[in-house]
Order: sequence, then structure tokens, then C-alpha cells
Amino acid sequence: MDLPSEVTRLLTPEITAAILKEGVGSEDVFFLLTDQDLKDLGFNMGARRLILNMKPREATQNQNMTNSQLPRLAEVVDVQIVSPVITAGLQVELPADAQVIPPVADFEPGPAATHQPLIDILAILRRPQIRRKVIDGAELAEKLLKGDVHHYHTDYKQSERKFLVRTLGAYLMKACAIMDKPSKEEKILMARSITETFPALRSQDTPNGWELYYDPVSHTGFLEQFIRGSRSSDPNIPTRAYGKRKHEVEASTSVMDANNYMSRNKVTTSNKTEMEAALDITREQRRNWILGPEKPSITLILRKYPRFQDMNASIRQEFLAISKSYSSFQEEWRKVEGDILDIALSRKPLGSEGIFQNMDPEIPESVSLAAFRLLPFLLPCHPCKGKKEPRLNPEACGQLLIAEFRETSLQEALNTLEERGMKQPGIFTIEDAYYLKLDKTAARLSASNIVEAVEYLLMSFYVFNVEYPYQLKSIFSLFEYICKIRTNVKSAAVNVLIKLFK
Repeated sequence: MDLPSEVTRLLTPEITAAILKEGVGSEDVFFLLTDQDLKDLGFNMGARRLILNMKPREATQNQNMTNSQLPRLAEVVDVQIVSPVITAGLQVELPADAQVIPPVADFEPGPAATHQPLIDILAILRRPQIRRKVIDGAELAEKLLKGDVHHYHTDYKQSERKFLVRTLGAYLMKACAIMDKPSKEEKILMARSITETFPALRSQDTPNGWELYYDPVSHTGFLEQFIRGSRSSDPNIPTRAYGKRKHEVEASTSVMDANNYMSRNKVTTSNKTEMEAALDITREQRRNWILGPEKPSITLILRKYPRFQDMNASIRQEFLAISKSYSSFQEEWRKVEGDILDIALSRKPLGSEGIFQNMDPEIPESVSLAAFRLLPFLLPCHPCKGKKEPRLNPEACGQLLIAEFRETSLQEALNTLEERGMKQPGIFTIEDAYYLKLDKTAARLSASNIVEAVEYLLMSFYVFNVEYPYQLKSIFSLFEYICKIRTNVKSAAVNVLIKLFK
């Protein structure tokens, strides 16, 4: 392979094999790959963002700019680098409940547009859900594309302008690099994309025509007004406190600074202590948001607090801070692991013979995995309330707890798990690596054994405030009993099993 060192250091054996298989090992071909291509090869989100922001070595030497507008933009805002999220066309993985749409490829520029804007305004407005009372986003887009807006207050109503600003402003706040806090460069790109998509909205009284939506000099404009109003009215968005006592200002500022620090920096061995301190500072605000009426999805939580995905210690740190009582799951599990095997061996439940045949008594990891595999046989799957459907068999139920894969990519494994019905967090392995499934992505665990991996799984349900899968409620009730967590799940089968422990 002929790839830059910045790329090769991101490769794993599975990704390397996929690159060679698909024939994209040369630099010229590799840098033509899209975000979805990189995702299919197995790159995680962070690696994809880095790669999409890289340039081939030849292009770097020549300093060629593919977008003729970027030099002018850099002069206006006095910066040289635009946010990688924006330069990639805002192609971020947004949660379904955000009610926004990422840009699409078939962009149709307005009559006077000189080049394709970096943000696809039409794709956002044409989404079916983008409608407010009598205003339809698609109809407004077609009207503005025609350019028949000669009389501002009659042809282009104030309600339509507010609708446009609210829709695009809300998109920008969800898709910006630091959630809910668009940078100056990102707001300029949105304002520029609006006027390049709809040339009729250009202002003749401003230097570039788009300052009516955001002026980087005076920090005014329709977009700026909407963003400020949204940030000040949302209690879950940290803002600076003005006019309060001195110690309150400092406390509020420290939370905001800690959030910004975690969003703008990646975890390294040198800043791990600072990251843990930032998590402590922001915990109260974070728990109020996660447990509040908004009930954010795991995807949205990871987007706002990415350390939960790339720093395993943050999950443990958060759980220990919010749990009232807890005994080490790893230590307590070792005490009952042998009992579980003995009980299963004496009962000999139908279908469990293969588990004992595949278990190697000399290998602790094999013994632990067998004990976890036997739990669905000892604690039958719960039925789903309100649905008349048969219970899952123990083997299928066990796959929702721990799944194993060989010779497959991370994305293929996630797709398979979705097809199997694993919606909530679960553990899966690829070769010898442990992963924690979190919605449609995964966090690679630094666990040294399967027991530690399951401990992370148990903690994740509390950290992200999600319910146990109904098929596994009895099993997680047993886990809570083992590590002395007060449980709300009542199961007669669990009580019977506990009485058999020595």
C-alpha cells in the first residue's frame, strides 16, 4: 500500500485486509473515497473525519484549493482552517429525533449560483417533515429558486423568512462541530450557502451579499439572532451567566469551559486526568439533561459527550459517581460462576449440551463465557408485554447479550446485530477484541476479559438511562443482585436460582 503515515497509523488488521480486498491501497484512489466508503471499510467516525480532512501529499505540497471561495472566506474571518465537519459538507450522523437531513449528492443550484454550496439547503427544506402551519419547505424552496422576489414584504413574507431561518438555524446547531455552538466559520458557510442557493436573497447593501444572515464583524444577522435566542432559552445548553454574584459566574463558566474542552480535544495519555476532571465538573448538568423530559438517545448523548465512546474509564467513572451502592461485578461474579455451571450441569437444560462441549475448563475466559451462555437456559426469556409472539429460544436470547464474530468488519457486525434485534447496548467480539454496541455505533473496550466487558455493559444502562431489553430482564436482575444494586425487576426464577448459590 502507498498511503501517508497519517492514514496507516489509523489502520487495524481488519481494515488493512478490507483495503487490499477492495483495491484502494493507492493514495490516488484512497483519497477519492466518500464517508460511506470509509465507514464500509471499518473506520470509526473519528478516523473518518480525520481522513476526510486530509489532503494527498501532492496536493498538500502544491496547496491547491478546490473551492475558489475558501480564500475569500479566510480573508473575511481571518482564519486558515475551516471546521472539518463543515468542510465535509456537514455529513454527520445525526439522531433520528433531530428532524434534520444531511446533505445529498444531487444538489440543484440556483440560477446565479457560481458553485455548489457546502451545505445543501434544498435537501433540508424539501424534507417532508419540514412544514409549519401553512408554510411548506419544498414550496418555499421552489418559490425562492424562481427568483421572483421583487417586493420583499409582499412576495417574500416575514413569516417565510422566519421559517427559513428557524429551519436552517436548527440544522446548523445540531450539525456543527461543537453541538449547539456554531463557530464563526460555520455560520458564514450557512449564510453563504443560503444566498448562493437563492440568489434573489442576496443583499445589495452588504459587501458579499450574505451578511444579512450573519455579519462576522458586528456578529448580527437573522441566523445570529436565532442561535442566540435558542441558546438562551434552552436550559440544557450551558451559557455564561451575567449579572450574578462572582462565585456563581465562575461556577457557570467552569462548566462551559469543561464542555468545550471535552468537545475540542481528543483523549491522550497526557490529558486523561484533565478529561476526568472535566467529566466531574459537568456531571450535574449532564445527568439533569439525560434524566430530564427530553430523554436523549444514546446517539445524541455520544455526540454531545464523545468521551463515553473513546474513553472507557468515563463510563466507569460516571457509573460509580451516580450509583448509591456497588460491589465489584468482577469479584462477585467469580464467586457464583462455578455455582451457575454446577446448577446447569445438574439440570441439563435442553440445548445446552453444546456449551459444555465447547468449554475448555483450563481456560478461565472459556469458563466465564460458558457461564454467561448458560444464563438464558436457567433464566428463560421474558415475554414482551402487549405483543402476542413466542419467547426467544435461549440461544437467540444469549446472542442479545454476547455475540461473537470472526473475519468480519465492524460495520458488518453492527448490521448483523441490528438484524438480530439487538437495539439496546450489548457486547460483541470480533476475533479477540471486545466491543460495546451503542445504538448504531460501537465503543471498543479495553477490557482484559469477558467479565469486565459485561461489567461495562451493565454500567452503560445506568449511564445512558436506557431500559434493559425485555428478553434479558431476568439476567440483568441477577447481575444487579450479584453486585448489590437495588433492583426493580421482580423475577421468581432469579430468586430460585439465588437460593441455590453456595
